[in-house]
Amino acid sequence: MKQGTLPGPRGLGLLLAESPARHRSNKVYGLRNLQKAFGAVWSNKGSPGVDRQTVEQFAAQQTPELEKLSQQLQARTCRPHPVRRVWINKLGSQEKRPLG
Repeated sequence: MKQGTLPGPRGLGLLLAESPARHRSNKVYGLRNLQKAFGAVWSNKGSPGVDRQTVEQFAAQQTPELEKLSQQLQARTCRPHPVRRVWINKLGSQEKRPLG
């Protein structure tokens, strides 16, 4: 995994949605919460992010990657890549719409 990338497309968002604002930073970089977020991405069969790393590839190195991510979040050195944009078909139409 490239330095500064997140464990998956929804990982950090799940943590932020579940955390009260005043305790958000402690909960975001906690290893237990990062593991829980990765578990949600895994069960959702998350697709690769902009770094093209699959959940299976990440899982093979899960512990050291989550520890590194936790340290980067604590030090505020984590810089996630922009979301990858894809075009998907609109229902009942030949047109496409952007996603991401």
